Amino acid sequence: TGGSQRWREAAGAAEGRWECSLAAHEPAAVRGAVGWMRASHGAAKRAAAAQLLSPERVVPVARLCHYLECPPLLEAAVRTLASAVDAANAPSVLLLAHELGEPALERAAV
Repeated sequence: TGGSQRWREAAGAAEGRWECSLAAHEPAAVRGAVGWMRASHGAAKRAAAAQLLSPERVVPVARLCHYLECPPLLEAAVRTLASAVDAANAPSVLLLAHELGEPALERAAV
């Protein structure tokens, strides 16, 4: 398997294990994303997503999901950010859109 350059094969790669460093990401975002991944589908998954997409967490979660290549959460974070763009935060949202390579978020910010 090719995989992203962000990931590297772990010592147990024969067992299908991969590793990546999460040190650069906010611990609350990492814990929340792991909680979302482990949550059962339905109400538990929706509740975990709602916590991740809160105003204080959505930016670090978007960065983490971009790094981890987790499209469902990244798309939800982008939608949340796009719906919250205003004149005061548009410049920072535009920079984030460029960082994440998200044209939909960029369009919302201009």
